[in-house]
Amino acid sequence: MDNFRKFLSLSWLDRWVLLRCMFALPLAACALRWFGLRRCRAFIERTLRKKTAAVQTISTVDEAQHVARLVRIAARRNLFPANCLQRSIVLWWLLRRRGIRSEIQFGCRAGDEGLEMHAWVECEGQVIGDRDDIRERFAPFAPNPNEVAIRTQQ
Repeated sequence: MDNFRKFLSLSWLDRWVLLRCMFALPLAACALRWFGLRRCRAFIERTLRKKTAAVQTISTVDEAQHVARLVRIAARRNLFPANCLQRSIVLWWLLRRRGIRSEIQFGCRAGDEGLEMHAWVECEGQVIGDRDDIRERFAPFAPNPNEVAIRTQQ
């Protein structure tokens, strides 16, 4: 009952975003498994380009952090556990829908059980929805030259 009261204490917009996340996280898991990251990103970018072409690009890290908080809540309360890539792709999608430029970053490190990988979202060079020291904990991959070309064309 306490969770329901917390949900009702949210604004209408936050409730809507939270409900979207609850459905988007399992969908992202399925899409990533069936189609892979490259095709998922391309599909999202194609659909967003059509819908948000007239949206002015805003860059507000505070708003991005707020959306990331809602994604974390949905991931914790979801029936299906979401990994960092699924959370990152849903957060990236939500931010891009709001006109906030952001990018999914990937990194790796040597762990106790072998190579560990992690995905996170950055906006204006700041980590969104993850630990601030994530770049020190995971060595970011060098950008793919093809992705850099795509980013500069937008």
